[in-house]
Amino acid sequence: MGLVDMISQSSMTTDNLNKTNLYDKSSLILAISYGHCHIVTLLLEKGADVGLVTEYGDWSFEGAIALQTPCEASFEAIGGLLLDRGANINAQAGLYGTALQAACCNINQVIVRLLLDRGANINARGGEYGNALQAACYSGNEVIVRLLLDRGANINVRGGHYFNVLQAIRCEYYKVIVQLLLYRGAKLTPRKK
Repeated sequence: MGLVDMISQSSMTTDNLNKTNLYDKSSLILAISYGHCHIVTLLLEKGADVGLVTEYGDWSFEGAIALQTPCEASFEAIGGLLLDRGANINAQAGLYGTALQAACCNINQVIVRLLLDRGANINARGGEYGNALQAACYSGNEVIVRLLLDRGANINVRGGHYFNVLQAIRCEYYKVIVQLLLYRGAKLTPRKK
């Protein structure tokens, strides 16, 4: 008997499904992290909560982490499944702040398009990079930067570790992105102390 059969035949209660382990990860989060789409589907059918609030640190809103994990691991099918099951597309949590920022930083064009097409807030603030455009600039992916700009990302929004889009560009070889940002109206505003 395989794991999928065990889960489908088990009589786990919703409380047990949503319990977290020592590292504050539920069965759903673990299945997502390893890209087990069939197990994710079974857990959701059994009542696992994509929006479960837990108690510890940055992992406080499991809906956001559940949505971010497939972005990081490029699991498009799982990302779509979670959105179909009601995961909050704009939930704030963790290092990246939002699922869109995670996808932009991890250079996942498919997930970026999926999230934008499903209504992700392109200018949501939060996380290490401040917003999706800064995360894309940090990652150096010109295609994602252009996509965000074409979809209405605010080029001069401030915040995050890098404060603005021009400071988020971390490498000299991203000159094409710097030129694009300046052409589109980015302003180099110094951080106030």
